[in-house]
Amino acid sequence: MSKTINTLKRSKGFSLVELMIAMAILVTLVALCVSFLQTSWRSHNVTQLYAVVKSELQSGSIRLSKGLNQAKAVFGNDTLGNAYRNKISLSDSPAIIPDSTLPTIRVSGSLAIEKTCAVSPENFFRANSVGNALLYAELDDTFRDFSGGIDARVDVYVFKYIYISDDTDYDIYQGNNVFQGQRLIEWRSVRFVSAEQLERLLTLFPGSASTIRSDLISNNINFAWERSSANANTAFYNVAGAGTSLSSAGASFQIPKARHTSVFRFPSSSDTRYSIAYNQTQSGNGGQTMNLRNPVPGFYNPTVPSCPPNAQDVIPASDTTPALSLGTFPRGFETAIVGHSSGRSILIRTTAVGQSSHNSFVDITYLHTAYARDL
Repeated sequence: MSKTINTLKRSKGFSLVELMIAMAILVTLVALCVSFLQTSWRSHNVTQLYAVVKSELQSGSIRLSKGLNQAKAVFGNDTLGNAYRNKISLSDSPAIIPDSTLPTIRVSGSLAIEKTCAVSPENFFRANSVGNALLYAELDDTFRDFSGGIDARVDVYVFKYIYISDDTDYDIYQGNNVFQGQRLIEWRSVRFVSAEQLERLLTLFPGSASTIRSDLISNNINFAWERSSANANTAFYNVAGAGTSLSSAGASFQIPKARHTSVFRFPSSSDTRYSIAYNQTQSGNGGQTMNLRNPVPGFYNPTVPSCPPNAQDVIPASDTTPALSLGTFPRGFETAIVGHSSGRSILIRTTAVGQSSHNSFVDITYLHTAYARDL
């Protein structure tokens, strides 16, 4: 009888060992669930980041291509192009990063990176002609609202300068490394009327010269641009004046700004940050380089393999511009231009990164080709 009672007493509840085993199993299951939820959340977060970066890279590139399709002049890394770039008034605009360079325009060549001079001596990709900015004049409108019964029209242009700027509002974190955010800026000038067309109009209607000038000025068109001028210092004129001739705006004239915007309009949020990518050879504040799936630079290379003598003969002289080092140039915006003035092909490669407050990090590269006339 006593044995039966002792047996019943021992069968009540769990022993300490059994409780510890049960708790260990429970803790393990909870840890697995938490890990699964964290992985799922991180995966969802990465998917959202990827979708946002990809979508805006596509949208921004389409907007950029539309502007280039309306271009009437494209400027490269040569004497004239850099003279126009130096006339851009960047006061009250985001600062340009060091080593910002326009691409060298090549009349003949290829935009296919695999076409080296060894493969195609007369139609090859030149890796040190790549830039990381764009400057062009875009046909903005045709003005025809002249008073006094004048039936005429003149073309109106704006200058656009696309460049990378450091964004002082936020940083990008990757592990213990800190990179200052970067934006791609679209700088837009005030409107310019065609100087050639305006002078012809003033000559045709000399008695209405003051009316023609007044109509333009009342529509905030105060300057004229002579597209055919080979000298940037003599290419600009004042609309205000008298008679049928235009007065020069002077050699010190600076192209005024109308506004600036970001090419890529990533959503503003305290939880996520977006930036143009750095070079993989460029260290952040943590002393480490940016770890990217897509290499940056992707096209630019300061060292061009030696070419056969017959290939050297077909390289335009402007292609001999000294190359920059790979240290900080070009970063995640690369541009290359080939083709005749009647139809230039512009290769644009953009790499952007996204980072969330949960330390998710993505990088995406978008490649597209735009077309512009340089008449």
